[in-house]
Amino acid sequence: MKRTLLFAAMTLTCMSVAAQDTYENARMLGSDLNGTARYVGMGGALEALGADISTISTNPAGIGMFRRSNVSLSLGGVYQQDMNNFDDMSKTNISFDQAGFVYACRTGESSYINFAFNYHKNKNFDQVLSATNVFQNEASLNSNTIIKDNIGTDYSGGFSLRNDKGTWIGFRDNGSNEQAYTFTQLDELYANAVD
Repeated sequence: MKRTLLFAAMTLTCMSVAAQDTYENARMLGSDLNGTARYVGMGGALEALGADISTISTNPAGIGMFRRSNVSLSLGGVYQQDMNNFDDMSKTNISFDQAGFVYACRTGESSYINFAFNYHKNKNFDQVLSATNVFQNEASLNSNTIIKDNIGTDYSGGFSLRNDKGTWIGFRDNGSNEQAYTFTQLDELYANAVD
């Protein structure tokens, strides 16, 4: 009984630990559909068939289908019409998505041995990484800090965030020079990490 309660307590403790909200994690961990034009054109369904360089990372046995040597290089382009320009990045994003080769060597009348290498980009972080210095847009880590700053006073549960000698500090209200009790170490970390 004691072990069961200990196990249940440990499980509940571990379940409450989270770094970011679920939607941010899913956006970062998901992979883009990158590869050769044939692979992208089939929506990634080519993995089971093989004989395409883009499938080497997920189906290495697919290189056994090659009967000739092959070299492949793919570029990708994304045009995001509704995206706002920031940090000197344009709405058009061209990226280097895939490069690889297969060397097919005949070892008998109907047998081959193939050697292959492939670089295949899973995710393009160009636009995501360029948004890091935008403090006003309520990034996921500092959203609570910004919400508290919008409240404005520690009497209501917030603070007034001001830059004091190069450091962001939460004061009790707009006219006060005393640090707010509601301004925690996490708020200080989030406010100053973005600046």
